[in-house]
Amino acid sequence: MKKLFSVLLALIILAALGLLGYKIYLHFFIKNKLDENLQSVSMFADVSYDKLEVSLDRKIVLKGIDIYSPATSETTHIERLELLKYPQEFKTGQLPEAFHMRATGVELKFDIDEMFRRYRMQQPKAASELPITADDLYRLGLNDLLANFEIKYQFNKIGSWIQFNYNATYIDQAGFDISVRLGNISSIENIISQHSSPTLNQASVTLKEYGLIEDIFGLLARHDEISVAEIKKQMLADIDAQQAKSKNKLDAKSIQAVKQFITKPAVLTLSVHPEQPLNIAHMDLYSPEALADLLQLEINYSQ
Repeated sequence: MKKLFSVLLALIILAALGLLGYKIYLHFFIKNKLDENLQSVSMFADVSYDKLEVSLDRKIVLKGIDIYSPATSETTHIERLELLKYPQEFKTGQLPEAFHMRATGVELKFDIDEMFRRYRMQQPKAASELPITADDLYRLGLNDLLANFEIKYQFNKIGSWIQFNYNATYIDQAGFDISVRLGNISSIENIISQHSSPTLNQASVTLKEYGLIEDIFGLLARHDEISVAEIKKQMLADIDAQQAKSKNKLDAKSIQAVKQFITKPAVLTLSVHPEQPLNIAHMDLYSPEALADLLQLEINYSQ
């Protein structure tokens, strides 16, 4: 019995050592690959991180990331970056068929004055017609943002489609959820090929109000020296007038959803689901109204 126990204990120790060795291998393999990639982009940005964690299921967590851009002299800090499963394709330099990444505590700082200055130099006429100023964007707090992001995609080889999902939450500002399914994709590499002709199968965009929309209404009201209630009333009237003139009218439910969002901003979702997948390259052949009809655009409101 003691011999059996000794054999079992030895096997357990060997298994534990094997798992530990595999984890160490994963950690150093991924760290070396990561450092190689960071070195390759060093001429564009200086990237550093405080800590790397790797689990046995190939989940990677980077903590305390700083990205310094020499072009703008600005640093972006990311508190935590998670690659939820390290794709095996990365070892051979191929695009993975599935990818899932999450970034939390992303500090974004923008020199809005410099952005406006460059825009005025490049597009002087368009810049002179902008309805907003740099001061407006500063008042909205868009120069200093704290955000969380999530990106994932899944390629289905049998169905020849790929599903993209993107989520962005700007703390105390707004949130965006984007979902897109493209068809006629024979391979993951085919997506970036110039010879590919992907189709739009379905898509949705969701806007979540956390304070930014009401702040924009307040900004517009100050510009026109009227109340926020009056601004909203004008916008609702403009929607009715536009619908009366339009040949391709949105359905009553969608119009009501937009009006509800203006009246009380919460969650607004635009979704398209064409009867037949639409070739993306052909979309510019249609007017915006005709395209909305072809894509079967729907707009929904929720709180």
